[in-house]
Parts: sequence; structure tokens; C-alpha cells
Amino acid sequence: MKAQRLTRLAALLVVLAGCGGEETTGPQPGRLQLSISAPNSDDRAVALTITGAVSDIRAVAGYQLYVRALDDRTAIIVVPQGSATFPTGETDVATLGVPDLRAAGNYSVAVIQGAGTDYELRFGAGYTARLH
Repeated sequence: MKAQRLTRLAALLVVLAGCGGEETTGPQPGRLQLSISAPNSDDRAVALTITGAVSDIRAVAGYQLYVRALDDRTAIIVVPQGSATFPTGETDVATLGVPDLRAAGNYSVAVIQGAGTDYELRFGAGYTARLH
């Protein structure tokens, strides 16, 4: 009987310990990373659309951005690479300020087009962008 009570007490303590900690309510503002991948070795610029209520968009070191807000939930971003080309693979190019990181699924990014060293616009497969 005493062993059974101790077992129940131990189980209760484990459950209560799992319930501890701080639970935050309300929005949790923060920053999402914007990464792009360009398929061609001579890509020099990528244009994207961002959808979602973003408070600000900042370039990461080594990149610059041209941003045009279309409305309070949509922006077009052009990421030029100047005289260099984009590195192979996925590259972080910007961070986006968002009012609630827990609602990250409410934000989206899509590639509009790319451009090469000859300034010819490129459409089609191979360009990717993601928020994380």
C-alpha cells in the first residue's frame, strides 16, 4: 500500500514538472531569414515577391536590396549581385521583421525572375526562395 502511494506521488510529481515553465501568450516578434538559390553560374539578380505583414526587410552582409511595397502585405524585392554572381547553392540574402514568429506559415516568398550578366531576363525552373 505504501509503495503504491509512493508510485502515485512520483507520477504526480513528474506530471507537475512537465507542466512548469513559462508559457507566453500574444505575438512573439522576430526575424525570418530569406534564402535564394539561382541555377545559373552567371546569375546576377533575382526578383521576388514577399507576401505577409512584414515590418522591415534588411539585407545581410554582402548584399543590397531594392524593395517596393505594393500594399501593406506584399512587396517586390530585387537582389542584385553587382559585378559578381550568386554563389552555388542556397544563400541567405535578407532578414524580414515579422510581428509573430509563431505565424511564420502566413508568410510566403516566390521568385519572379532572374537576370544574367548580359541583363537578359530569365524565367523558369531552377530558381528557389524560402523563408526560415
